[in-house]
Amino acid sequence: VALPVLVWLIDGAVRRHADQGPMRRLAAAADTGWWWGFGYFLAGLHWIGEAFLVEAEVFAVFMPFAVMLMPAGLALFYGAAAAAAATAWKSGVWRVLALALSLSAMEWLRGHVLTGFPWNVLGYALTSPVELMQSAAVLGIYGLTLVAVLVFGLPAILGSEAGAGRGRLRWAALAVALLPLLVAGGLGRARLAYATSDTVPGVKIRIVQPSVPQREKWRPENWA
Repeated sequence: VALPVLVWLIDGAVRRHADQGPMRRLAAAADTGWWWGFGYFLAGLHWIGEAFLVEAEVFAVFMPFAVMLMPAGLALFYGAAAAAAATAWKSGVWRVLALALSLSAMEWLRGHVLTGFPWNVLGYALTSPVELMQSAAVLGIYGLTLVAVLVFGLPAILGSEAGAGRGRLRWAALAVALLPLLVAGGLGRARLAYATSDTVPGVKIRIVQPSVPQREKWRPENWA
């Protein structure tokens, strides 16, 4: 749902400022991308505030700053992606392709700049159910981001351009969303069906999920 909304918002911002010069158009797209990203990360990262409740009497006052500043900083990547896409914003499907490429690139940067923080990458939308997740073995999470923007963004544009009496284009928009998902799901199911439990040489896996309460974790007597 969020990706079609982003496409519509950027499209509207670019159209409204189309006659006001390229810089104004890019600024409007960047502003739209930033606000969308801020809301996206605010909803997805509100949990970081719980760390400030471990000793609430001391740290709770800082919680609003962390909860707001982290999404604000991460949203800069989406603002930059929207501005980059606006430079190649054309009619038809090309604008969605431009946005998919720019978002994938910015998600990669977000996962690497300053050691990276690849939380809530857009490609995670295509990692459930487990059959669909198998595509990550071929495309990687950033490749899935590109596919996710195309799969969910293209129908929004095609559907809006179909207009009244153009039912075929609306069906095409629906096919654009469903066919890649069906193909990826079918291939993923086949991959799981023929998977083996053989050990892969040279690969080490460490899984850590202690679920230790925060107050218990920071007590010196429990460190051992």
